[in-house]
Amino acid sequence: MGKENPELDVLSYGRFNAYAHDTAPGGSSPFSPPANWQGTEEAYIALMRERFGTPYYAQRMWRAASALKNPETARQLSVTGPYEKQVWGILKKLAQ
Repeated sequence: MGKENPELDVLSYGRFNAYAHDTAPGGSSPFSPPANWQGTEEAYIALMRERFGTPYYAQRMWRAASALKNPETARQLSVTGPYEKQVWGILKKLAQ
């Protein structure tokens, strides 16, 4: 089931961690592009905007951004991977 629809896989097993985001392609974070992603930084930002338009991804993005509003949870927030810089920018804008 999870291979055909990764959203159901994440929902079914509760693997979403609002504080840890690996931006490597194929990951379970809402900030991870699809597996084998080879897009530019501009294409990545466009993908994130598109995802933000869907409740599944938007809710997870908002949850991650809300961590920045509290010093305790902000210290727990971790972003790694090839799009780390872009995600920190997205999170900061959402947290405003």
